[in-house]
Amino acid sequence: MIVSHKHNFVYVKPGKTAGSSIELAISAYCGPQDVITRLRPREEYQRGDCAARIENPQFVNINSGETIELQNHSRYSDALRVYGEQIVDYDVVCTERNPWEKAISSFFWKGNRRPERPVEPRFKRFVNDGRWPQDFDVYSVNGVCVADHIIRVERLKEDYRDFLGSLGIVIEGEISFPASKGFQRPKEATREVMFTRPWVIRAVEEHSQELRSVLPYRFEERSAPEVHLSPDRRTARYRFLEQNACGPAYWQRVPTSTSA
Repeated sequence: MIVSHKHNFVYVKPGKTAGSSIELAISAYCGPQDVITRLRPREEYQRGDCAARIENPQFVNINSGETIELQNHSRYSDALRVYGEQIVDYDVVCTERNPWEKAISSFFWKGNRRPERPVEPRFKRFVNDGRWPQDFDVYSVNGVCVADHIIRVERLKEDYRDFLGSLGIVIEGEISFPASKGFQRPKEATREVMFTRPWVIRAVEEHSQELRSVLPYRFEERSAPEVHLSPDRRTARYRFLEQNACGPAYWQRVPTSTSA
């Protein structure tokens, strides 16, 4: 997650959407007052010069004692709860990906590359049990997608360039990203190889209805679908503020002795 006061945006990332690579790239444009949550040590090693604070800030509710820690895959609603009106008008940015591809990548990321055991039955159970990232709630509030920019993995460079352009940042030449987790998935693990039963394909389709209302992905298509941003995204954010105790009046930052 990135909360950028310099450029007025909040970046949140669902799992297995090249989010860490995008975050590492965006870091270079952040300022000293911005907050970027920590990645794994191997990924942090790839981070270049960055003026922002790299930390997982913690907040405590002064009335209930509830705590919130902003982390790598935290939901936008958590950031809105602790920052409140300060960020409600910031643009919300996220990454997304074809859900069938996301299921395959998640399967191997979670340690399922075991040549001594057949892949097909384990993958079917993995999909049927819903163990792949189904995290529409990362960039939605009460069921409404609140994202203003969605960087699609299928158009990673183009969408990233467009997002930076919306901030007034122009990139000349080719764009490259750190491959933070790409080594996990074998190249031969294509959709056709992994999804060998129609019911497994349908299971992903049924579990990704909210995502596909915004990005109408289909199993057989490789291109990026058109983004359908919600016209109610700003209204949903303000309604959340009205219905919840949000902002510094309710949430106090827990002081830390050191920052990473």
